[in-house]
Amino acid sequence: MMTKESLLRQFERLDGRIRQIGDSKWQSYSGASFVDMEMFAQWRAQVITLLSQIYQPSFLSKILSDISVKDGNRLTVFQSLVGIFKAAYEDFNNGMLSDLQAELEGQISVDFLQQAEALLDERSKVDYSYIPAAVLAGAVIEKSLRTLCSKQDPIIDVNTENGKAKKAQRLLDDLKKASVFTPVEAKQIESWLAIRNSAAHGKNDEFTRHDVASMIRGITDFLAKHMG
Repeated sequence: MMTKESLLRQFERLDGRIRQIGDSKWQSYSGASFVDMEMFAQWRAQVITLLSQIYQPSFLSKILSDISVKDGNRLTVFQSLVGIFKAAYEDFNNGMLSDLQAELEGQISVDFLQQAEALLDERSKVDYSYIPAAVLAGAVIEKSLRTLCSKQDPIIDVNTENGKAKKAQRLLDDLKKASVFTPVEAKQIESWLAIRNSAAHGKNDEFTRHDVASMIRGITDFLAKHMG
């Protein structure tokens, strides 16, 4: 994930190229207007890559759905994408996209926890349904740790020095150093991560259905306190 500063620089670079592409427009014999294909194709790809950093895939697909790929480099297609880009740029500058992203991530986390609760309710049908429930709940807490890292000032890098994603425990350690959690909270999160790891590695004797139910309740409270 790019930092806010790097995203802003990319917005500025791509915004600066709009006039150059617009100036390349030409008309076919049929009267249809086009822009330089090479410049437009490169710009379009970079815009979509940039927007994918700040929008959820389903939302990005929705806002791009009206842009017809088959129309290629027509001036109307370029102008439509410029409109989307400009709106995103303005919203980003006004801090609206971070709010939207947080809202979308929050909804996804709630959905995951609801799925985990539903699995626990399947006890009469599947004796070991609490195991995937623990994995789902663990995914929520790990994603929340990554999001909290991006909210710190300065931002806590979620990748290691060699570019690999940090493991959840490393993220937790970094957040503890930044005093985001109390020692008691950090210990509780460590216990949730331990349950998730045991579930993921088939060590089912290391936790119980009751532990998972308690974990889901705790993570629900955690989201309300730290991600609300």
